[in-house]
Amino acid sequence: SMQLVDNLRVMTMMVDSINGTKGGALISNIATYLRHGDPAVEAFVRNVLQRTCVPLFKQIGQWMSAAELKDPFKEFFVVSRKSGGSDRLWQDRYQLKRQMLPSFIDRGLAKKILSVGKSINFIQECCRESGSAAGLGNQVDNTNHDLDQKVDGGDRKLREVTVSDLRVEGLQELSFEDVDEGIEGRRGGLRVVVDRAAAAVNSRLMDIMLRRFGVRKHCLALKKYLLLGQGDFVTRLLDLLHDELEEPAGKVFRHNLVGVLKAAIQQSNAQYEEPDVLRRLDVRLLKSVNRDSGWDVFLLDYHVEPPLNVVLSKSAIDRYLRVFALLWKLRRVDHALAKCWSMHTANANALARRQFG
Repeated sequence: SMQLVDNLRVMTMMVDSINGTKGGALISNIATYLRHGDPAVEAFVRNVLQRTCVPLFKQIGQWMSAAELKDPFKEFFVVSRKSGGSDRLWQDRYQLKRQMLPSFIDRGLAKKILSVGKSINFIQECCRESGSAAGLGNQVDNTNHDLDQKVDGGDRKLREVTVSDLRVEGLQELSFEDVDEGIEGRRGGLRVVVDRAAAAVNSRLMDIMLRRFGVRKHCLALKKYLLLGQGDFVTRLLDLLHDELEEPAGKVFRHNLVGVLKAAIQQSNAQYEEPDVLRRLDVRLLKSVNRDSGWDVFLLDYHVEPPLNVVLSKSAIDRYLRVFALLWKLRRVDHALAKCWSMHTANANALARRQFG
């Protein structure tokens, strides 16, 4: 029939246009024929795409459910790269490959798909939590994976929800039909499923970082100690360090300063800080140059390890240290002026008593 001939003609043009392409680029070339204008041809092309996109949507489902990237022929739009370390895993490990991005998946949606898989990978590798996000949406009862923990002399169950406890409807059944959003009877479209998955995974990730690893607590510690917000501790530290830091930089030793730091903690309200925060406080000495004093090389440091070093990365901590160096100099001047004023006031009072006493 004529329709069969038309279909063969369209298929011949498609084969010519996809020559030398693969993956998302191949699918994009086929998708251009959806704008043919003939409803019969459009239906034929849609049927071809339905079959051609099966591996693509299977990989999307695996990526968003378990961060699995099985792509030996480099056809998927998410690619894996070697990362420089755990602190660079989030930024460098996975990237978008724009050439393999199908035309019906816009860049914003692709970034969200990438982010879901990256979050699951981060939870599994950096937070040491096993499982997959095989469906996301309904948070199940926190009764699995109980950990016994001694608290105040008694047993308390610390209940946790692993990634596998999250559920999202339709994640494993994605197909090309889900690209057509808003058609009655459909599950709501690819974008709705991705949004639902992203919301559940991001909620789980935030819960882990805030509750288990205490990101907020460590950010507050940086404000207190590296940004000098803990006033009584800073004043006591300045008092105790004064004689040590007046020495030339070459005569200042880190182990002595660490001892002074511990003394300042014990003699201020910092002693009531959580032990997990106090053990991270440390002293760092910069490389000295000629005529540097201890004041020029002293820095208060704060150690973080995975997964906190993804949020509070080395570059972020270095910026905090630069701000600390400036604030420390200002507090030193303020401290010296306050001491001079106290001495001046005491001498003035003594002189007045002699004159009028």
